[in-house]
Amino acid sequence: MDKKNLLAGKRIAVIGGSGNVGSLLAKKLAQVEGIGGVVATGRDAQKLHTLSQEGIETSTDNVQAVQEADIVLLCVKPQQMKGVVAQIGAHAQGKIVVSVAAGVPLEYLERELAGAAVVRCMPNLCASIGMSQTAVATNSKNGEGAIARAMLSLLGKTYEVEEKQVAVWTSVCASGPAFLVRAAVRNIRDEHMLPCMEDALCREGFGKSEAAQIARDVLSSTKRLMEEREWGAAEFVKKVASRKGTTRAGLKAWGRKFDEEGLSSAFEAAKLRAQEIERGFA
Repeated sequence: MDKKNLLAGKRIAVIGGSGNVGSLLAKKLAQVEGIGGVVATGRDAQKLHTLSQEGIETSTDNVQAVQEADIVLLCVKPQQMKGVVAQIGAHAQGKIVVSVAAGVPLEYLERELAGAAVVRCMPNLCASIGMSQTAVATNSKNGEGAIARAMLSLLGKTYEVEEKQVAVWTSVCASGPAFLVRAAVRNIRDEHMLPCMEDALCREGFGKSEAAQIARDVLSSTKRLMEEREWGAAEFVKKVASRKGTTRAGLKAWGRKFDEEGLSSAFEAAKLRAQEIERGFA
């Protein structure tokens, strides 16, 4: 994928650029040769200052950032999305808008950002070491999905999926690393973890070989992240499990079971929670 050609001359606004994913994307995008500029917005003054010291333009004005951009990356938390969309909605026409917020459906974004070409993406924590597995879904047919993949490929692998598959992707690839760490603590072996992930993906329409590859990638990148960060299991799970999110739903469903059945129940509960979050934007 030729990122330089797809992003050449494009000015990109990273809304929520002071957050973990937003700041990471802003830094990576700023290094792409020929890009038309990157501006990161946010509310954390210290993090914005750090970005500016690295040569990245920063702002606290979301509206101006969107007005001046060709591409808008929405890197805010799901609970912040409605407020941000209401703020920028009137200025999004003709833009490519890429959301990386969990549980925010295309239908909602297309309705509230009328005239914009919308893409929905779901990366995971392994983006921090360049080993994310990122789902990309869109209803747009003019190359916007390829542009989103060019940007998100800076964080790792990207996969084009149907939007109905994003919920299970969230379960397996976004919440999955926390479940795998918990499984290891409970002495569930790799060869028993992998089929649980593969089965969850195949039930939602992924081919068997693709599901197997995704499962292996999630497992290997999770192990690498644990090694590089030197996190303990509890610390790792805490970083993934946000309050009322998909990971917590999965962990609750798993309970105290010490077998693959418990792991499978975690994937299923996380998927259902992802679908429930989506319905909140109807």
